[in-house]
Amino acid sequence: EGGIGMAVAEESVAAAQGSAEESSPKAPEKKVVKKEPEPPKDFASAVRLSEAGKPKEALAFLQDLAEKEFSNAEVWRELGIACFRVDQFEEAVEPLGKAAQLNPQDAKSWFYLGAAYRAAKRPWDAEGAYKKVLEVDPNHKEAPDDLKGVRIALAILCARGEYKVA
Repeated sequence: EGGIGMAVAEESVAAAQGSAEESSPKAPEKKVVKKEPEPPKDFASAVRLSEAGKPKEALAFLQDLAEKEFSNAEVWRELGIACFRVDQFEEAVEPLGKAAQLNPQDAKSWFYLGAAYRAAKRPWDAEGAYKKVLEVDPNHKEAPDDLKGVRIALAILCARGEYKVA
């Protein structure tokens, strides 16, 4: 009995509330201005940029620096890590390998080299890099689990006949 009348009344109230909201002054919308990161000026700022989640912005600087400082293991390592962070796994292998070659006692270079190999679907190479991490730093927190994961992947590949142990 009151159904239709009640519905009309509710619509009228809703319309009145809507028009009241429309007529009340609104605060101006704030535009979000996205600040572009400043390009790196030196090696330390490039590393900070990469670590802060902006490795793409650091890549060109690190590539140029690696060409100039060809024997600097730290520069090669950070270039490889920046490549890794932008999902350029195959591209990360060369600079990380160079860093590990220049400084064989740098567990971080070996670890990221293993991670790059693993992400590039090269578990046989990753195994060697992770082993090297544990030789250099037997207490490394992540390498043992990553090495186990690589060995599982290799076991699966062997079982499928897709990889043969030499």
